[in-house]
Amino acid sequence: MAQSPRRTSGKFSHPAMNYKPPKGVRRFQAGVALIISAFLVGGLWTGGWFVAQALVNSALNDWMDAERAKGATVSYESLDLSGYPARIVLTLKAPVYQGDAFGERIEWQGESLTVMTRPWNPWALNIQAPGKHTVNLVAKSLSFKGEVASLNVDLNPGDGWPDNLDVSIVGLKLKEQQTASELSMGKFKLHVSHDPNGAGLNFSTDGTAIRLPKSLKLPLGQTVQVLGLTFRVADPLSPAELAGDLSQILPRWQQRGNQIDISRFKLRNGPLGLTTSGMLSLDDNLQPTGAFTTKFEGLFKVLEILRIQGQIDPSNAVIATMALSAFSKRPPGGGPATINLSVKVKDQKLSLGPIKILDLGRVTWGIPEPEPVVEDVPAPRNYKDIAPVY
Repeated sequence: MAQSPRRTSGKFSHPAMNYKPPKGVRRFQAGVALIISAFLVGGLWTGGWFVAQALVNSALNDWMDAERAKGATVSYESLDLSGYPARIVLTLKAPVYQGDAFGERIEWQGESLTVMTRPWNPWALNIQAPGKHTVNLVAKSLSFKGEVASLNVDLNPGDGWPDNLDVSIVGLKLKEQQTASELSMGKFKLHVSHDPNGAGLNFSTDGTAIRLPKSLKLPLGQTVQVLGLTFRVADPLSPAELAGDLSQILPRWQQRGNQIDISRFKLRNGPLGLTTSGMLSLDDNLQPTGAFTTKFEGLFKVLEILRIQGQIDPSNAVIATMALSAFSKRPPGGGPATINLSVKVKDQKLSLGPIKILDLGRVTWGIPEPEPVVEDVPAPRNYKDIAPVY
């Protein structure tokens, strides 16, 4: 009987084991897998977007409820949610806020307010409020109406002070309704950052073409052509502390040796131009004290204006002009004369170099001044009534 041949070497092979589907089938399979993956990712992203949107909407409602609990009025005509898939956008039409801010009652109404964020970082907020605005300062009986071309805020909230805040204003024009005085800004930028474990509170602002209301009665005119300020506070008071009882808080802050490090202050107001830097703190009487290195332009003209207006003593103005004129220099290429001086604020007096030029008013910080101590002085004796001694 014949036996079937046996395989003695080599690997077993069968066509079914080496089968490869045609390219068209492979492409179809890859396409199906891609579509399924896209649906899965899209579903997860959509779910995440709605979760983030709910968090932002809930945070807005919580803030409104907290403000209402403090006695404020917060409202809007309508709220629109949009931005899917890359953004979360909340648009409020005709928002209204009436409550306490910066230590006084404020009433504000805007044309619209848009809050934008990203689903993967819902607490990094971008806020825009262009258009018409109405601002009422109730205690001062002032009402401003007008519009702004651009009002943009980038905000990362923090515990107390924001971790990061950037404000940009372009083309602000407001008019006070009773006096018709103007509050306007060509450009204005504000930056605030806070790191409680590091550099503390950092503040920086820059503005151009700022016109302030006539009620401020600035001695050099209502227009500030240039304003720039940068300072740092290593151990700042929190916003809640600033809104509290300063009579209790400021002394403790002063006793901790706190000071404000002003690295840049730049101002151009009328004929005055100055650039300065220095340190500012509070003395034992909670009055500002500090020393600065300052470059002035137009100083002597400013002294004359202040003398005519009665802001400074005429003799002080004359002494300062005569004593400091020798330090004035004109640039080689021409232009206004400048002078570099040390400026001191101490014991409620402002000194230019060695000359005390201006008596500063007492800063009360809203704290009642202590009553003067009245010493008991005995009545003078009438020696005529004393009986003679023999």
